[in-house]
Amino acid sequence: MICVCTHRHLDHPLGTYQFDQTYLHSNDLDLYRQHSSPGFIRACGYQGIAFKISRRKVRNLQYRELLEAIAGKPRPELAPLDRTKKFDLGGRKVS
Repeated sequence: MICVCTHRHLDHPLGTYQFDQTYLHSNDLDLYRQHSSPGFIRACGYQGIAFKISRRKVRNLQYRELLEAIAGKPRPELAPLDRTKKFDLGGRKVS
């Protein structure tokens, strides 16, 4: 399966480990690498996302286990994507 991330926001490429091929625009690759580190994911989970949902969720062991599982997943190296790349969707090509 192929995954094409439309932009570099942290929540978009976190699931890329589930795909055989993953792409992201070449201008966004450096920030993806920075934002996909386990330390950055933990910091966002504990200080940002969780805080906005509820302070109690940070103390919840189930939430911590989930966050650690996400942070611990290996992140693939995404292939650079530019305007010349085309994908065949079964008779329909998109770029």
